[in-house]
Amino acid sequence: MSTRSLQAGYRRVRSSAIHATYLDQELELPPVLAAESAAIGGVEGNSGNPGYSSAVLACMSMSGAIGDTLWVNAGGPPLVSVHDGGDGVVPYSTQEVSVIGIATGLVASGSFDPHQRCTHLGMPNCLLPYPGTGHVAYLNSDPVGSVGFVATFCGQLVLQ
Repeated sequence: MSTRSLQAGYRRVRSSAIHATYLDQELELPPVLAAESAAIGGVEGNSGNPGYSSAVLACMSMSGAIGDTLWVNAGGPPLVSVHDGGDGVVPYSTQEVSVIGIATGLVASGSFDPHQRCTHLGMPNCLLPYPGTGHVAYLNSDPVGSVGFVATFCGQLVLQ
């Protein structure tokens, strides 16, 4: 049975991976989620596969974002990300998220700020920014380089 799990997210699930990795303490849950959390088993949940750990070896984020960088705590799993600096869908740094140009009132921290937090906390992390303005445009312009960057980082962790 494997004891090594990697969380990965791309496009719609990209933010789910980073949240599942770092939003891991009951006290971190926003009030709107905390009220319902107990009924579904808290941050661990009531589902899954018995006998398998939910511990995460590392998080891979392809243009993802997190609701609050303070959810990234010292000693947490390493983070590797790829992100277009001018992404118009998921912000590269902390800013309000818009949908087709319409403000949502929601603020999210794209790849840049969680990596700043990881560095500040002394956690292993790597960020590959692309200068493009598209959303995951690097998968068209440099699919081998971008995916290879993530694979190399994670491969080194798995072999430790």
